[in-house]
Amino acid sequence: MNSALAVITPVGRESKTIFDFVSRVQSQLNANDMHFLITDNYTDEATLRIIQELSKNSKHLITLVNLQVSRGIADVYLKGYERALAENYTHFLEIDAGFSHDPDQINIFRQASLSNDVVFGNRFIENAEYHSTFSRKIFSKGGSFLARTLLKIQVLDLTSGYQLFSREALLAILARGIRSKGPFFQTEMKYFACEMKFKYKEVPISYSNPSRQITLSDVTESLLSLFRLTILK
Repeated sequence: MNSALAVITPVGRESKTIFDFVSRVQSQLNANDMHFLITDNYTDEATLRIIQELSKNSKHLITLVNLQVSRGIADVYLKGYERALAENYTHFLEIDAGFSHDPDQINIFRQASLSNDVVFGNRFIENAEYHSTFSRKIFSKGGSFLARTLLKIQVLDLTSGYQLFSREALLAILARGIRSKGPFFQTEMKYFACEMKFKYKEVPISYSNPSRQITLSDVTESLLSLFRLTILK
């Protein structure tokens, strides 16, 4: 099987930036790669119209998958993984829309995947950039520290959503069963990857203000999911 990358991106209300974002992602793709844009009931009509038009003119670089009912952000990503795994892709990269993640860094993940099963984006290490609100930084750093301490793993940035998996690693991780429906699913996937001894590397990324804000219910769900994982260790 030739190396081929499936890029997974949930799309919400990004009508002002989605055209430029998709163009930037496409500039990083090879001939066998595919970009999956995943929409759900949160996606607004303006964004939907743009990505539907992009899908018609993308030369098969973009596939639109509609998820009409979502119980949480994790379901949107998992729907994208499910659709992409049905094809013969060897690697799977998740990246947020709206430029909270820099598409120009896709090749950093691709290069690191040559000698690793999993590649995690890290916002805290040397050469990384983190542009966001103080509360968001506290949530990211505090959440990573707490999870790292309780789960006893060495990954420094456990809440980043910019990450790449080999096919073997992704199938094994999903087989464990992702129970979190909120943003904690990112941590859950990293934990399973480490527990199953997949070789991983953290790479520095640029991170800017996300379009989706962290809510109190997200924090509560994350804490409950963390302690559930801790008990099951």
